[in-house]
Amino acid sequence: MPGVLWKVTGGGEKGGIVVRDSRDLSSEQLAERLSTGSVVEALQLLGERLHYKLRDGEGPETGWVSLKLKGKALLEVMEGSWRDIDGQSIGPWTACAEKVTALQFDRFAVPPKCSRRLYVASSHCVQCWELSRSADPAPRAQKLLKAPGIVSDLSLLSESLVTAVSANPPDDVGSVCHQADFKKRLAEQDDLLTSGDQLVVWNLTGNEPLQQRMKIHSRGCHKICLWQASASDNRPCQLASISKDALSVCTWGPAGLEARWSARDPHGEVTAKHLSWASADSLWSSDDGGVLRLWDLSSGQSKPSTELRLGLKMLSALLFQMSSQLVIAAHEEGLSFVDARSNKLVRTQYTKEQI
Repeated sequence: MPGVLWKVTGGGEKGGIVVRDSRDLSSEQLAERLSTGSVVEALQLLGERLHYKLRDGEGPETGWVSLKLKGKALLEVMEGSWRDIDGQSIGPWTACAEKVTALQFDRFAVPPKCSRRLYVASSHCVQCWELSRSADPAPRAQKLLKAPGIVSDLSLLSESLVTAVSANPPDDVGSVCHQADFKKRLAEQDDLLTSGDQLVVWNLTGNEPLQQRMKIHSRGCHKICLWQASASDNRPCQLASISKDALSVCTWGPAGLEARWSARDPHGEVTAKHLSWASADSLWSSDDGGVLRLWDLSSGQSKPSTELRLGLKMLSALLFQMSSQLVIAAHEEGLSFVDARSNKLVRTQYTKEQI
């Protein structure tokens, strides 16, 4: 289970436990042992073999170790780690009174204060659920946040939650989430929001939940996308958000979100709904008409550097895969793959075709 912290409890008589360079027990044994008492983070767990990264103690920075030797445990999961719900089947349960529109696990807290919370969004609210084991194994409702409209997306920044609100249907017509013409009516209501309702930051730890209202979008915000810098990168986290009238990038700092860059009407008269980061200085967007655009933030320009017209219908998701330099677009007919180096469509996998 990735992210779980383990403590080395065995090998005291020999100065630590054996570390090998791969999962195979016959693979090369590293010269240095992993010292007893060291703390490691799980990268991969395959059977009784653990691929780790050293967090505290002495020994190889990374490698493969055995959890047991002749029935005796060599490592134990640290108290407060996620393992207390490993193997636990949770639910189903009624997470919201209305249709769920977005989900977000709390991914920032780490042992020994590891969070086991799930944030569930629907029309006009976000409900936090505690999932850890207790005398009552059922999920337990925690904080409830009252949103100004239908929450279309969620993102966590440190101890704050960001909500994207896409529409605010009038009370007298009932919930848009339960109407047959949901998509059409949602689009019609995305201009009924008050300025600042589209992108809201909530404080998850203080007594006052409302932290910040970003007055960036005039129309409903459909998607937010987080770029989290690596440990070696000193740049702050960045949050991109998109609506029909604006594409924006904000940086995250002690004062909250601060505007870095924006482009007005990023896809003209067509509604833009999806985002994916390509790097810390560039991101892809897409619209309902099947057009993909690449934006270069470092240029300072508010015009796209690349535009691809794929003619796809009803895009539902967009993902940039950095290792292969592929842009993957999910739509009503299947998946389309675009080579970001040549900006060409290389394959469309239709749902009715065998892979």
